Parts: sequence; C-alpha cells; structure tokens
Amino acid sequence: MRTETRLLFVVTILLFLSSLNYGQSELIIEPFATTQEFLEVPILADSTSRPADRVYVLRRGGAYYMSISLDILDYTLRIKAEAGEGAKPVIYAFRNTNGSYNAQLFNVYTAIELTNISLVGWAEGTEDFDRNVTRLVNVASIGGSINLDNCILSTASATLVQTSAAGGYVRATNTVFTHSSNLKQTNLGNGRAFDFRDVAVDSVFIQNCSFFNFTDRVIRHYNAKATLKNFFLDHNTFYNGLAEHGCLSLGRIEGGVQITNNLFVDNFLFGNDSTATQSDGRLVEFAYTEEVGPSGAPRMTFVGSVPNDTTAISWDVRNNYYSISPSVQAFYDSHPELDELIPLTWHINKKLGADSVNAFTKVAAPVVFEDAPAIAIPFAEWFFKPIEQGGAGKSKSNANFSLDIGFDRRDIAYLDGTLDLAYQTTSDAYTGAQGYPVGDLNWYPDKKAAWIQDPVGVDAVTGLPTEFSLDQNYPNPFNPSTKIVYNVPVQSQIQLDVFDVLGRRVTTLVNEVQPAGQHIVNFDASQLSSGVYFYRLSTQNLTLSKKMILMK
Repeated sequence: MRTETRLLFVVTILLFLSSLNYGQSELIIEPFATTQEFLEVPILADSTSRPADRVYVLRRGGAYYMSISLDILDYTLRIKAEAGEGAKPVIYAFRNTNGSYNAQLFNVYTAIELTNISLVGWAEGTEDFDRNVTRLVNVASIGGSINLDNCILSTASATLVQTSAAGGYVRATNTVFTHSSNLKQTNLGNGRAFDFRDVAVDSVFIQNCSFFNFTDRVIRHYNAKATLKNFFLDHNTFYNGLAEHGCLSLGRIEGGVQITNNLFVDNFLFGNDSTATQSDGRLVEFAYTEEVGPSGAPRMTFVGSVPNDTTAISWDVRNNYYSISPSVQAFYDSHPELDELIPLTWHINKKLGADSVNAFTKVAAPVVFEDAPAIAIPFAEWFFKPIEQGGAGKSKSNANFSLDIGFDRRDIAYLDGTLDLAYQTTSDAYTGAQGYPVGDLNWYPDKKAAWIQDPVGVDAVTGLPTEFSLDQNYPNPFNPSTKIVYNVPVQSQIQLDVFDVLGRRVTTLVNEVQPAGQHIVNFDASQLSSGVYFYRLSTQNLTLSKKMILMK
C-alpha cells in the first residue's frame, strides 16, 4: 500500500542532503585531549582562508569543549563526525574566562548544519551539574537556518534550539533532544526543545526524533503576530514531559500543518488541571488558543494554535497515539482536580472535520520502553505539594527545589549507547502508522529500512490501470521540483492544474487527450514561494486532488 508516511522519511533525507554542499574542503579537528585547545580556536583561525564549502570533521569518540558563544556571522558552519563506526563526537559547553557559562554554544546569523554530533550544555564530570548554558543553538539574525541530522542535544536551562530572530528554516531528523531545564538556574516556565519565541519562521521540519525530560513545551511559538509558515512533525517520540504550559504550542499558523505518526508517552505529567483559575501561572500561556475550560480558565491541550478562520491553512493531523503509564495514572487519580487529557483544541478539531477522530488515539495498553530514564513522578508530586510543605504549590517557584527530585538525567554515554525507546510489538501503536510503528523509527532499524524502500509507489505498472488515480507527488515537501504520477484507464481528455491555498490557479501542467497508462509529470516551482499548493486532475467525469508542500 502506498503511504504518505513512508514518503516523508525519504523526502527528509533528500532535503537534508540537497541542503548540504559538502565538497572536498574537509578540515579534521583533533579532540581536546590531543590539542589542549577549545574547539573555537581552530574554527576561528580558519576564518581568513575558509572556503565556502568547508566542513569541520570531528573524531569519533572525541571530546571537544567550547568556552565561548561562537557567532556564525557570514558563512555556513558545517560540523560532522568522521566516517565509520563509534560514538558521536561530543561538543561540551565549558566555563568562560569569567568562570560562568555562556548563553549558548552557537549563535547563528546565517546557517549551521550538524551531522552525527552530540552537543552537551555543561562540562560532564565536573562540579558544574547545577550550571549550564541557556540554550545550545540560537538564531540571532533574520533568515538564519538550522539543520540537524543524527545528533544528540542535551542539557540547557531554557531551550535546546531557539530562534530569537525570524528564521529561514529549522530541520531536525534522526535526533535525540533531552534534559532541557535546570531549576537551580531558572523556573518551570523554561525547559523546551524548540522555542520560536514570537518571531516568524518559514518552515519547520521535524522527523524521526525523540524528545524526553522537559519541564515546559517541546515546541513553543507563543501567541505570535508573526507566523510559522509551514510546520511538519512526523514519526517522533515524546516521553516524560511535565508540560507546564503544554506540549506543542504553535502560535499563529500561515500555511500548512502536518502532525502525523507521533507517539506521546507520559508527555503531560502535570495533567489537565480542570480547577485551575486564570490567576494560576501555569495557564497564562494556554490563553492564546482563546478556549475556556470548566473553571472559566483557558483549556489545557497537547496541541494549540491561534484560531484563524480568515487565512487558508492546511491541517493534516492523524495517526498519533498517546499512552499513560500506570504510575502516572495513579498520580492523576490521587489528584481529583486532574481530568482526562485533551489532545486538540476545538478549533483544530473543527478544521480537521470528520478526520479529527483519527488525529489522536489513546493506546489500549500502556507503552513500555526497552530502556528509558525513570518517569518524573517525584518532580510532579513536588509541583503539587504546598510551598509550606516543601513543594512548589503549583507555582513556578524553585525555592524548595533540589536536584534529587528532578529528572533522571543521564550522561552522554547512556544517550549514545544504552537509550532504547523501542516498545512492545503488541501495542496498538506498533502498527498505527499504516502498518509501521508510530514514533521515532530509529528504534526499529528493520522497519525503518523497509519504510524507506517503498517511499512513493512510482513503480512500473504491469498492464493498464483499471481506474483513474492520482498519487502523492514525490518528493513532498519539495524544492524546487517534484513528480506527479497519475493513472488513466482509457484514452481521455486530461487536465492537471496547480492551485495555491486561496484557490488561484498557479499553472496548468497538462491539458490534452492522453492514452491509457501511467503518466509522470515534472512540476518545477522555482518561481514560486514556499507554501502549500494543491494539484488537481480533471477529466470529463471526475476530479481528483492532493496537497503538496514547497519548502525553499
């Protein structure tokens, strides 16, 4: 069976590879143990003669340290691991000359591309466990872009990836994001994977990634007047999130949203507090959805956005599963103010229409991972305990916090060697993605390989087709060209048009009588802007249409 989900992984890989311009200008940098130099030293020394296609290559298993926030001003910074097997090279944050940690490791003004690299926001093995960087990667100038593949991002007090200025694109594939928050430095309102603040971002593409140990949201784009133009979230695993302000906070959407084949396990530990009032600090950043719950305060949902009925927005939310562990359910049961979890806002449900029933499914039996950090029940208990009894009293205060009640934080050796978020094959979720496992497919190498092998179904037709059909374009998303495949059972007058989200015809690709058979048309969109488009096949008796995404 041809599936959009199998297509998406190959598309991501193609997009990732096409975005890299790796030539022959590789510069190998030896680990700190060999050079006794911080990583920024050879990178900055290379600035006077750096070729445009420079790639910095780090040794497998090597430890590298950075004592500054490296500004990437006028070039694309490309760092990758050397070829072969072995642990990923690790870039650790280290104290600066003032004895403190910098705001971030990388400050992006142009673009950064990291492949097979681990970033850790503190110097593991030192006494600095309660100190670390505020974020690992930050976009500091309009148009800055981030591309991560097969990386591990661990430990920051506020967020792992942030766009402080309007970003071009953010792509993350096959990457682990974890340990965002440090209540010794900040409060519960921090602790995110991606923070898009209130700035515009052209395109966000996140696929086959795993997220765990977050105090706040995995995605934050808070009530922005600026927009997320396109947002894609496919085949990701989310685990052990406290959800102070939710999980996926999308803010204002302009173009298209796709949230498909994701697995959420204990991602909302603080629960859906039906008795919370408007004055509760936790609810402040749920209010942008403009929806009110039983207490008259904002509703708490996994996914939220600013309601928008005036702009054509494409919503595709399906085949997502969520699970609640017995210990978390027992915690919920001990707090009668906590109601059943709510995946989507009413606004998004309305946009999905009848398809909303397939958006999120609660698994029949709880998902159990092979090897994962402990669930943060003590952290959640502390949050609800009154302040006078040593807790937080459902506030953001960290006055009574101690590290022993925080997350089960694991070092990079565990994250790059032992962590295993595969789950039981008997789970509903194991075949929930049209026969493939829901969640990050990197935990199922055989399944992932099979999923890649039949990405689109543009296979040769044996004999003539028996009915009209229109396949999903390939690749999708695409830049700048894509193939459209359709089947014609008898000679017919065929018209193939492309429309924008407002229904305006962009171009006519085919308008002629065509013989029976399979037909392939190439669509070049190099003159169009990024966004959601629709292609429509019309004959005398029927019309078929599908959505496609141009991501530049």
